[in-house]
Amino acid sequence: MSKKILSLLLYSCLLVVGGNANAQSKDNSYLFRLYDDNDGINITGNGTDEAYTNGTRFDLFYTPRKLPRAIPDRWMPRAGQESVNTYGWGFMQAMFTPRIIKREVPPPGDYAYSAGLFIIRSLHSANPVRKYNIQTSWVAGVMGPWALGKETQTTVHRLLGYQTPRGWSSQLKNDVLLNLNIAAEKQLLGYKRFIEVIGGTELCAGTMLNTLSAYSLIRIGKMQPYFNGYLSQYTTNTGDAQHWQLYFTLQPGARLMLTNALIEGGMFSNHESAHRIMADGHSTFAMHKLLGGIDYGVVAVYRRVGFSLSQKSVSSMIKGLPSVETGNISLYIAW
Repeated sequence: MSKKILSLLLYSCLLVVGGNANAQSKDNSYLFRLYDDNDGINITGNGTDEAYTNGTRFDLFYTPRKLPRAIPDRWMPRAGQESVNTYGWGFMQAMFTPRIIKREVPPPGDYAYSAGLFIIRSLHSANPVRKYNIQTSWVAGVMGPWALGKETQTTVHRLLGYQTPRGWSSQLKNDVLLNLNIAAEKQLLGYKRFIEVIGGTELCAGTMLNTLSAYSLIRIGKMQPYFNGYLSQYTTNTGDAQHWQLYFTLQPGARLMLTNALIEGGMFSNHESAHRIMADGHSTFAMHKLLGGIDYGVVAVYRRVGFSLSQKSVSSMIKGLPSVETGNISLYIAW
């Protein structure tokens, strides 16, 4: 009799432990993202090596059990009591180059060699009940030779057998990058889990970027609701009946760009670079303040692994130069 009771207790304990383990593994709490922007990624096959030429980023996103209280976390707004809050730490390097990289001194009116290296602290706060979110990020880093753009690009080009960029000695000067970026999105239309139409706006302010953007986001396919939280867009929990997602995205938008340190030079350094000045002392460098663009792509997810491929076309940031085409490829792994 005692053996039966002991066996029953042991069996009950195993059920409880197994049930708790399943409950804990049901929801993914962490998401790692490897992200690469590159103008060589082009669905038409016409890759370039100019303007915004590369942006490599690593992120770790997570949903904490308790809300962080440290600065700057307490200054990042949340989307109400029902919100799903996803915090993140990111590290990114971004580079700009002129149209012809074999010249030691870029021609007047072209993009300068420029690089930025920075960390990002972020909060994606989504309200699944009221269908809106607030996205906040703090950016801190450096630009100029401190950002190691020369070392990164020359090494990659040498390994891949590409042309060596020769003009990094004329890159924009060292400076400090500090920025606060806030975006808000709201669902406008939705049909089951097949189509969503979302409106959004973003404000960026600081020594790196000063911009105001408005855009719409359209998602079509088999997918989790957009406002269920950031992680749900690129992973599925083990307890979900739907193990995979496949959907397409379309995001047209417009941006008012007041300043961009990686194009114009930093706030605390000389804004004019030697390659922008002509022999008569006049500058041909002029920026477009109003930009238009469209971003389109596809996202595929199976359980804890996600993949996205997108293409972005943006009107020229500098007057007299062509529009900028940049592709993005990202890998997501959750646990």
